[in-house]
Amino acid sequence: MESNTPSIYLYDCLHRYLLDVVAIKQSKLATNSYRAMAGRLKSVSHSQLYQIIHGKKKFPLKLLDLMCSRILKLGIPEKRYFRALVELNHSTLERRAQNEIDQLKIKLSELIPLEVIRMEFDQQTAKPATMIIFEMLGRHDIQSISDLTKRKFLIPITEEEINLCLNFLKNSKHIEIDESGHIERKVNHLMSFNDVPSSFIRDYHRTVAKYAHDIINDVSVNLREFQSFAINIDQKEIPQAKELIRNFINDFAKIMEKHEGKELSTYNFNIQFFPITKEMISP
Repeated sequence: MESNTPSIYLYDCLHRYLLDVVAIKQSKLATNSYRAMAGRLKSVSHSQLYQIIHGKKKFPLKLLDLMCSRILKLGIPEKRYFRALVELNHSTLERRAQNEIDQLKIKLSELIPLEVIRMEFDQQTAKPATMIIFEMLGRHDIQSISDLTKRKFLIPITEEEINLCLNFLKNSKHIEIDESGHIERKVNHLMSFNDVPSSFIRDYHRTVAKYAHDIINDVSVNLREFQSFAINIDQKEIPQAKELIRNFINDFAKIMEKHEGKELSTYNFNIQFFPITKEMISP
């Protein structure tokens, strides 16, 4: 999503979102007129586009992908939310039953992604212990330094490493630690940026993969899930495959983090998707 445009997740009405985005775009560049935008979409006139954005006409499904990529410049999660907004727009204009509209609004709320701070990885964040310790601080039974150091780990994390992680997270202003040792997270989740080549990120994934290699022999099958299979994929479908995986990760985390139970455990969730044959890959 472009900077300085409103977050799509603040809206449950398609035309209000589109009106706000278009108003901002037109205030910046005269080339963002309805006529110019219709030209980029190709299959709609400027007058039709005006009626669609103002909520006078249903949003045409044939415009969905082009609107997301050429006008709104939405990322993968935002596109999914936009599709749901379009579905709600159709239901509202077609005056469908109120319970159906209410269900679509619930669906919208479920598509709001986890609150994640994206960060560039460095030598410290390349150590999985940093992210693991940070996530553990989201548990109700871990509120202080002493709570952390009492924990037993299935992977090699020493007390010295715990203190290094805490100092890094504190200096980065992702947590606060008071004089008594009580810890408060200032953000909900930390992750690296997607699709950014980085030796630090590669080191992180190598280390986490080794954890999985070691734990498969140490943890009962009823407490873990390992799946792997080979699949034949058209290279043109790789972006869609990555979108499906990222959507699944978000949905999985939102459901699992409801914390309705009292017996919490910290898990690592690894997903690898990579080619095993060498083809003529386009740049």
